[in-house]
Amino acid sequence: MSDVEPAPCLSEFLMGRMDCRRCGERNGKLFSSLNVQAIDHRSLAVHDYEFPSGMRILRQGDPADAIFTIRAGFIKRWLTLPDGGVRIVRLLRPGDVLGLEALSQRSYDLSAGAITAVHLCRLPIEAIEQLRVTQPNLVAELEARWRDLLARTDRFATMVAAGPSRARVLKLLRYLAQFAAPAPCPSVSRQDMAAMLDVSSATASRVVAELKTAGLLRERRHRFEFDLASVEQLLAAMPRSGSQSRKKV
Repeated sequence: MSDVEPAPCLSEFLMGRMDCRRCGERNGKLFSSLNVQAIDHRSLAVHDYEFPSGMRILRQGDPADAIFTIRAGFIKRWLTLPDGGVRIVRLLRPGDVLGLEALSQRSYDLSAGAITAVHLCRLPIEAIEQLRVTQPNLVAELEARWRDLLARTDRFATMVAAGPSRARVLKLLRYLAQFAAPAPCPSVSRQDMAAMLDVSSATASRVVAELKTAGLLRERRHRFEFDLASVEQLLAAMPRSGSQSRKKV
């Protein structure tokens, strides 16, 4: 996986305290369905944070004392395996909520790091408990976010991280472009590709290099550029899984 800084003291990246009633980015975010005018903002203690790309935000096993709404940027969440290896199992985008497991357990079950620069609002669990009483829509909203995140995780595992290595990389590019739209497709390191797709970083590097040499992929600062239709054509032209064995029968 790519180099990621140790989990920082959050105060290093604190931008200030948020007033949700005056937030200009509520559209599609966690509070969009809530009556924020009826919320006692002074007791919520919602704070605003900005993290640079490559920074670790949460560490697996940290006390789960807050959730974070993602206002801008993309986040990866990974599991550290018993052998020291890592597996990236979730990707989050603006509008998602980071750390939803804090609603039902005492520690975060996955680490989290910034793929791009990230803008977050931190909402302590104590504030969530307060809002459960005064804002009954919040529970349904959080449950919906959790279901959507789990469904996306399952789709990624079955539709992207499967098949030959070259197909996995191509499907990952397609997924990232669709996942990030309308923002540019974020670039990920070869180590991160390996951790997402269960391939070696050398294999991921080789496939990316081949695509670049063929003029099908360009890598700019923090983003990939490619023609999505061309990627679809390459995937369509690849032999379907099991086709070789059927020919031999």
